[in-house]
Amino acid sequence: MGFNPGQWKSFYAVFAGVITTFAFMGLLWTMDQLQAQKHHIQNRAEVQNVLSVVRANLESALNHRLHLIRGLTAFVTANPNFSSTEFHAFVSELGANLKGVRSLQLAPNAVVTHIHPEKGNEAAKGHDLLQDPQRRHAVLRAIEKKQFIIAGPVELLQGGKALIGRTPIFLTTPVQPDQPAYFWGLAIILLDFEPILQESGLLSHDLQFDFALRGKDGLGASGDPFFGNPRIFQADPVLQNVTLPNGSWQIAALPRQGWHATWSGRELFYLMGLFSSILVGWLLFFLIRRPSQLQETIDQGAAQLRTLSTAIRAVATGIVITNRNGIIEWVNPAFSEETGYAPEEIIGHTPALLKSGLQPDAFYQTLWSTIQAGQTWRGEFTNRHKEGRLYIDETIITPVMDKNNQIERFIAIKQDITRRRQKEIALRASHLRFRSLIQTAKDAIIIANREGQIETWNRGARDIFGYEEEEVLHRTIEFLMPEHYQEAHRIGLGRMQWQGELHLQSQIKELTGLRKNGEEFALELSLSHWKMEDQWFHLAIIRDLTPRKAIEKKLIEYNEKLEIMVQERTRQLLHTERLATLGTFSAGIAHEIKNPNAFISGNVAFLQQFWTLAAPMLETAVQNQPKSQVARFLKEIRPALEGIDKGSQRINTIIDSLKSYATGNRGTQKTITPLIIPLEEARTLLQHRFKHGTRLILSVPDHLTLSCNVQEISQVFINLFNNAMDAMDEQGLEQNRTIQVNAEQHDTQLRVLIQDNGPGIPKSVREEIFQPFFTTKGPTRGTGLGLSIVKGIIENHQGQITILDHEPPGATFELVFPGGRLKERL
Repeated sequence: MGFNPGQWKSFYAVFAGVITTFAFMGLLWTMDQLQAQKHHIQNRAEVQNVLSVVRANLESALNHRLHLIRGLTAFVTANPNFSSTEFHAFVSELGANLKGVRSLQLAPNAVVTHIHPEKGNEAAKGHDLLQDPQRRHAVLRAIEKKQFIIAGPVELLQGGKALIGRTPIFLTTPVQPDQPAYFWGLAIILLDFEPILQESGLLSHDLQFDFALRGKDGLGASGDPFFGNPRIFQADPVLQNVTLPNGSWQIAALPRQGWHATWSGRELFYLMGLFSSILVGWLLFFLIRRPSQLQETIDQGAAQLRTLSTAIRAVATGIVITNRNGIIEWVNPAFSEETGYAPEEIIGHTPALLKSGLQPDAFYQTLWSTIQAGQTWRGEFTNRHKEGRLYIDETIITPVMDKNNQIERFIAIKQDITRRRQKEIALRASHLRFRSLIQTAKDAIIIANREGQIETWNRGARDIFGYEEEEVLHRTIEFLMPEHYQEAHRIGLGRMQWQGELHLQSQIKELTGLRKNGEEFALELSLSHWKMEDQWFHLAIIRDLTPRKAIEKKLIEYNEKLEIMVQERTRQLLHTERLATLGTFSAGIAHEIKNPNAFISGNVAFLQQFWTLAAPMLETAVQNQPKSQVARFLKEIRPALEGIDKGSQRINTIIDSLKSYATGNRGTQKTITPLIIPLEEARTLLQHRFKHGTRLILSVPDHLTLSCNVQEISQVFINLFNNAMDAMDEQGLEQNRTIQVNAEQHDTQLRVLIQDNGPGIPKSVREEIFQPFFTTKGPTRGTGLGLSIVKGIIENHQGQITILDHEPPGATFELVFPGGRLKERL
């Protein structure tokens, strides 16, 4: 059976419709897949853009803090023998108070000894990193590679989770600079992980994405996950590398709701495809429109590329692009300005054209091994400009990967930091000179902020007040003054803060300070103020007035002693004048007294002779009356005559001694005199005192003589005897008061011992007792000049006087004179 033409047309129409329908459905399916792929690409691009911002913020937050460790390394290199005070001062000014910086540490020989701040980090001090199984591997890796290594996040000994950056420090010996550098220790920075995550935006709830990080200890994609859900890495996420110093992390991101398999309008698209006419029109429109969309996409990409190229050319930092072998393919104008080489002079060459020869081969080997491993390298070169001068080049080299994750080329970002480094060195030198000047000052130098909190404390302040620097920093200055001055200080500080800069005038005044041990002392305060960056500071220079006050006190005491000396000298002059007057009249007085005394003496001699003749006759006459008054009278006449004779002789002796002592008629010449003579003269002139119970025992041989001025030696014995009796009077001793004088010859010296049984002389005052105006007597009994005069007289006779150790009771003086002679040799 055959088909007629109409049937064939229908068949062809059905066949054509079926074929067209199937072809169109296939086209719809193809279009659906392309649209779904475009939708997926757009979604990934959106995630890529957000992830780029987050990664850039994360790198910025890390690098902003990690640069501190460079300053710490430079500090150790410049001053390996630093002190704890210098460490804390440097770190405080370095900027270690950035948010998220938990501490900066130095670990000589890998043992942590210096931490800033110490508060809250005490548990880490003394920690031996090489003995810690959890830290040992990372520390050895940093030492072996001689590179900055970031580890973590890790759990800290002092609590919490943090990133740990460690830089090994290698130093050369000054005496052997050509020898290989030795390992000094580690510079360490601890960063709290959470503030870095907050700054990067990873903790933000506004972003509709889930994030995850892996690459613990800077190991990149091969490292363990440490943030977010690890399953994100198995869910086809968008991945980017976070560049670290000598390492990297990998960050992954997914839309919070996951990737959508369908695209918006898909159901409507299929519904409308059922209508062939509309479908064909839409298909034609799509086939015409698709090339223009592709062209728009190409134009947009070209525009973005032009914008990026313009921005790279305009940036002030040098940028170099090389192939995987290090051959330069492109440089921006900033690079040419930095190096002096035009693009055509450098393209096709390697950066070795800039070598200065100051870096060893091992330095470049480490660089190449780092970037060829797919890691970013950061460091500094000392390069040579085209003109021949050297400059310091801070460089970051980042590998660029192809779609197969193979290195395609390298991008280097370079910056000439010579001037910055020179400024840093000059600033560091200026700072060190400033600190040296402050620290070596003997006066206390204290700098406080507007609220009076101490920010600088030098060694002079430590020596004066007794506080170490760490005990006073950030405390208000009022604790350095007695409590009764603190309220006035607070009022004054508040007045200065309220009145402002016009009333902050420099001033110098004397105040009272308070040492750490509670001692109050006088001080001189020089107070000045200055303003820096809208912040007021107070500078206090404090001088301890204790030595000056002590000198002033001694001057006052010396002045008082001088007044006493003047008074005593005046008294002595008056006494000398009286003695001179006494000497003028002594001859007449002696004559007037001696004449009557001679008459008495002569008559007594006559009466004694007469009585010798008359006594027998008178005794015979009264023989029969033995108890009569006349008999008793006869018995008393002879003793009476003998007493009158002795009294007359006593008067002669006293007159001779008084005349000799008062007038000094023997002059200043020394004569050879028996020692007993000045002793007896002293006894005679002090007879009025010896009558009141003091016994003078003279054990002095008559043959001992002395070349002396008798008057002056008599003065010596008078002063010593008077002092002994004064001491016994003050003790209240009334009986058995004895002064014993012994003398003997020793070779060519005459030794005299004067000993009393009084209270003695304390050892504590023996070194001062011969000083002028020193006295242990009451203010009305002594001037403190007696023993000073005695010492002077004896030394004038080439002798010496010493206080001997003597068991109580009593004191013993030893007088030694040279050239004692025997009386028989006269």
